[in-house]
This record gives sequence, structure tokens and C-alpha cells, in this order.
Amino acid sequence: MGADNPSKLTQTAEYFLAGVLFHLRALTAITTPTTNSFRKVGSKTWTSAYATWGHDNYEAALRTSSPSGSLYPTHIELRTVDPSANPYIALASIIATGLDGVKEKYPLDPETTVNPATFSKAEMEDKAIMPLHTDLWSALEDFRHNETLKDLMGEALFKTYLGVKRTELQALGELSLEEEVKVLLERY
Repeated sequence: MGADNPSKLTQTAEYFLAGVLFHLRALTAITTPTTNSFRKVGSKTWTSAYATWGHDNYEAALRTSSPSGSLYPTHIELRTVDPSANPYIALASIIATGLDGVKEKYPLDPETTVNPATFSKAEMEDKAIMPLHTDLWSALEDFRHNETLKDLMGEALFKTYLGVKRTELQALGELSLEEEVKVLLERY
């Protein structure tokens, strides 16, 4: 998987990561699919609040890592996946967004070596680091406009997923935190 360039990744791996990062704000509607999922997304939570990548950076949404003694990364971890996500839809969506990056040859921005929350707003803009959504409603709005995920799921599943999540949001919005947690524990 290694290459002699700053990322230590092959060109294809760079494109793949760039594709996931490009679609990540919409992808979170699938990988963090409940209101409770978004409660853990944030800085200093090891789930990341920013669409960025880094080698062994637990605050980056995409983390590459290498086994001890290896010069090149052999693992890629998406840190914004919640256990309540459907593993089949989540994995298919991650693969589809990564393959879109390969097909379109999206460039991978330089890695983030520190907690992205330490950057000023100007530094984030300069480094092209986007904050991730902090709520499911916003993620669903990005998801609604994402053609790659729509093509993957097909029109029927795409509309059904969006409808179910919106209905769930409305139902949970009327509950107290304790009631919401109870419903989520029973459901997931």
C-alpha cells in the first residue's frame, strides 16, 4: 500500500481517501444515523469533527496507520462510524464514495498532523478542512443532494432511507433525552 511520497500512500489510495473526504458530510447521514450518534462527534472525542485525514491522528475523520516497524500505512479507519449504522449500507457507501474519488481523481489534501480544532478559521480554510455536521438533520440535507449515494442506493432505497430518518427525527425531537435514549436502546 505504500509509496514514496509525503502521504506514503499509493495514488489510488490517495484518490480513494479524497473521495471519502469529499462526500463525508453527506456520508455521515449513513455512518452516524441517529441523533444520539451526533452527540459523540466533536473535537477531543476521537471521532473527529472535521473532514480531514492524518497518519495515526485520532482527531482526523480518516486515519491511516502502520504496523510497528513498517514505513507504509496498511490500515485506513473512518472514525465517524457509529455502531447504530447499518454495516452493509455504511460499507457500501464508504466504498462508493472512495471509488468516486478514484474515478474522478480527486486530489488528497496534505495530512493533518494535529487536532484540527487547534486551527483558526482562516487556517482551516487555507487547509481546505471542512467541519462535519453536528446534527443529523444537516447531514440528511447534504445526503439528499449527493448523487453518488443516490446512484449507489437507487431511487427507492434512497427516498425510503431519507423518509425514515426524517420521520425518526421528528418523533425523537418530541422526547426528553432520557426517553430518546430508552427508544434508541430498544431499537438498536
